[in-house]
Amino acid sequence: MWEPVKSDIAWLDKLFSMLKEGGKWIAPITGQVFEKKGKSLILVNEGIPDSSLIFERSKIIGSKIGISVIKKSEEEHE
Repeated sequence: MWEPVKSDIAWLDKLFSMLKEGGKWIAPITGQVFEKKGKSLILVNEGIPDSSLIFERSKIIGSKIGISVIKKSEEEHE
């Protein structure tokens, strides 16, 4: 299983803290759009192929910094 290094964790922590509520981040390599909502980053366009595992890796890092990384379809279940 992939494990993040310190710089991965610091990067997502900084990104999350810089985003305003409702702010969006677009992963350049895949075009995936993530929206900040409370203590969550929500993958808005889940139909895009994730060959770089951006979602899965962000989910792992998120758990280390106290945020949830979920898909839009999972949002109601959080």
